[in-house]
Amino acid sequence: MLKTIPLVCCECGKAFAPTEKIYYKEDFNVHRYESLPMVCEDCVAAWNAKWQVADAVFRERDYVLTVTLTLEDTVVTSQDLPDEAKQELYRRYRIWYKERQAMTLHDCFFTKEADGLVARVVTQDGTEYPRIALSLDAESELICTPPVP
Repeated sequence: MLKTIPLVCCECGKAFAPTEKIYYKEDFNVHRYESLPMVCEDCVAAWNAKWQVADAVFRERDYVLTVTLTLEDTVVTSQDLPDEAKQELYRRYRIWYKERQAMTLHDCFFTKEADGLVARVVTQDGTEYPRIALSLDAESELICTPPVP
């Protein structure tokens, strides 16, 4: 026996015909295909549009990484990110991570020389500062010559 499932969008209420995929909202209480909340491609496009990432601020504290997202024009809560927004977020994360690696100390070796204390510093990304002269100013602030980030 063949049966049909009416494709009616649960967002806008219109009947639709799928082109390549059928979109639906995940609902663990639904046990039959006929009861799945289907979504038309126009509503999917509108849903993806509200996830345009304007800014992402990453923070790491006590080994916990958090991100604060700012979207272009919408406030969205308690929803999973669509794939395009996840990819944009990951692209921004990789930029932040590279900057963080460039600013994180990996190795630091001090030597006492005739003109004062000298440090050889290597950051997590492999950037090496082979000779940094260290001294204190009148307010006991550390002076690095040449200046380092």
